[in-house]
Amino acid sequence: MPTELPVEDHLAALTNRLKDLETHLGQPGTVAQPDTTRASVSSTSATPAIGMSVSWERGYGKYGGTRDDRVLEDWISGAERAVWGQTDSEAVDTLIFHLEGVAEEEVKLRPISQWSSPSGVFQILREAFTEQLTETHARRKFFAR
Repeated sequence: MPTELPVEDHLAALTNRLKDLETHLGQPGTVAQPDTTRASVSSTSATPAIGMSVSWERGYGKYGGTRDDRVLEDWISGAERAVWGQTDSEAVDTLIFHLEGVAEEEVKLRPISQWSSPSGVFQILREAFTEQLTETHARRKFFAR
């Protein structure tokens, strides 16, 4: 039967191991190796890679079709961060989920080939909901303020 370490020694050993792992993870280009100091188990298979995606939902809520260029561009920038790293179909599903009202209808009424990628969804929204003023109208609007 193995000898049990006192709690203080066990805690110190775990703390040292944690510091070693943090140091190892902080070095760029390193891959963590499994701890082989415990029981020796022979394994010929490679260590499986674990993937993780982080959702960037800050400033990314529902968009309903407001005709304000700033609101639309803010939503698009948040949406681009949120769907980064997803496949096109996953990204489009996420974007459609975050649309509501006339914006969702506008995208869904277009042919699927136009909104099969995130850039297509963004293009449709820009076409439909930006003000698209001529230079003269933009100046009038500016000076009318």
